[in-house]
Amino acid sequence: GKLAMKYTPVTWKEVSRMGTAIRAATLVVSGLCILSMMVGMGATPSSAAETRGLDQVAIEDLHLALEDLKKVDPDSVEGDVSEEALTEEYSRGGLVTFGKPNGCSTPKSLKKAAKKWNKVFKSVCNSHDKCYSKNSTKDRKTCDKDFRSSMYNVCGFRKDIKTCKAIANVYYAGVRAGGWRTYEAKGKNN
Repeated sequence: GKLAMKYTPVTWKEVSRMGTAIRAATLVVSGLCILSMMVGMGATPSSAAETRGLDQVAIEDLHLALEDLKKVDPDSVEGDVSEEALTEEYSRGGLVTFGKPNGCSTPKSLKKAAKKWNKVFKSVCNSHDKCYSKNSTKDRKTCDKDFRSSMYNVCGFRKDIKTCKAIANVYYAGVRAGGWRTYEAKGKNN
């Protein structure tokens, strides 16, 4: 038998939609080809280079810790604490050090509150710095968990325990988000 084909007229609107879909697919395929060539040559797109090493889950945790702190003590947090702003801050260096280099480091949104809390947690921060040093064999995750636990211990003796623990959570989330840059110990930088 003969194969019968039915002709269905196509409107200009449908032709236009097909053309748009074909152009979009061509752009996507071209972009993927360029990206794979860049990666193959060892190049990375600038946005990937800026955020290399950043843990977006840790950035989200820091954002949530700052939002929780705002609820407990609104005056302690200043500026933009959105995930986008924190990603930008941490891609450029992350923690802002106040006072001595071996003291506490905090996100810039805690600049005002850090004057008080860096003194409260100074010995704990110094122990955390030692845990990150070349002489340490602990993994970064262990250092950070010990850091939070030690801050909670300090908070247990304070009247403002709720605010203290909220600040401790921000400090902990801050080192989880940006500590990978300064970790020099012999353990895993995890």
